[in-house]
Amino acid sequence: MDDCNKLNVSFVVDLKKYPNIEYNETELSFICTQLFDKWYKIEYDKIFSLNDLDQKIQKGLDPIIHDLFGLSIGIKKGTVFENIMDKVLQSFPTYTYIKTSEINHSGDGILKFDNFDCMVEFKNYTSTVPRSQIDKLKSDMIEQNIFYSLMISTTHIQGKKDIDVENFNIQGKKFTIIYISNYYKNEMKIHIGIILIDQIYNLKKNLNYTFFHSQIKDLLSLIDGVHNLKTKFCKFEQDIRANLDTYYTNIREYENNVKIKINNIINHTNTVLTDNFNKSSIVLNSIDNDLLYKLYDEVFSSELMYLSLLNDQVIVYSYLDLIVCNIKILKKSLTIEFINPKYTLKISHSDFFLSKKLVKILIEKYIIDKKIEK
Repeated sequence: MDDCNKLNVSFVVDLKKYPNIEYNETELSFICTQLFDKWYKIEYDKIFSLNDLDQKIQKGLDPIIHDLFGLSIGIKKGTVFENIMDKVLQSFPTYTYIKTSEINHSGDGILKFDNFDCMVEFKNYTSTVPRSQIDKLKSDMIEQNIFYSLMISTTHIQGKKDIDVENFNIQGKKFTIIYISNYYKNEMKIHIGIILIDQIYNLKKNLNYTFFHSQIKDLLSLIDGVHNLKTKFCKFEQDIRANLDTYYTNIREYENNVKIKINNIINHTNTVLTDNFNKSSIVLNSIDNDLLYKLYDEVFSSELMYLSLLNDQVIVYSYLDLIVCNIKILKKSLTIEFINPKYTLKISHSDFFLSKKLVKILIEKYIIDKKIEK
């Protein structure tokens, strides 16, 4: 459109006169544009009395705000967020949401999964959510001893992508926060956040993270793709609005790929665990040695290692199919010969506890920490 066909209009809003405004300049600009469009059509397309104008504008504005932010005029955003969670949880029937906003240091709510709790923090800001709010959330998690949290904001969260993951350790305890920025009416973001928390919990509970480094890296790359696409959406808002179908399709594809990647990781995990367990079970059943069984159950299995039988020796393999050590079965003891570093250790029932600790140190320090590659 030529500049001569444009009319630039601006006005100043006195916040003292309108203290309850909760939107930023971009949101208000869009609302005013839509309101003017509604008014123009009413003013010039129909004949009506002046008394009808206020009523029709009010009636036209309400669905616009509802479409943009999921709320109607006169409804508090705290109530809206509760409605959002109720709607999202229709896809997760076994989970429940409990409001805790009136309880100190407890977030806005607790999302109860099947096996753990997740603190939920909603941020209704007109500007960037500062890092101090992240620190406050971490403090609340530590005080309530809740290891998972979901922070959802209507605006950007300082230092975080649209969908982001942060892990932090306090006194040996591991905490995880999923950040959801710039939430408008895209409920898929919250779906992805809930799925991520659930699967991260399962990975932490059952597996060694080193094994999934590359897969998690791919997953975060897909999340970055969502973030970059949403950034372009904001930057070129006018152009995107004219091509909403195309952009929304791309966004949904990215979000669907995130879900597919999560499922692939879990399926691959289950396959590896099942194969390794089956291989080791064959060896344990054929030898029937209490010391070997305890060593596998308390050390090797937790590191995704598996057993194989060669002649009279048991071979212990890493998850990358590299030999970690050889075990000779004696009458009342085991002799373990480590490959890297070269070290021989004899274990009996009487010294099992101390010997087990030494085996763990050798494995963690010289095998896991070095991230052996094929």
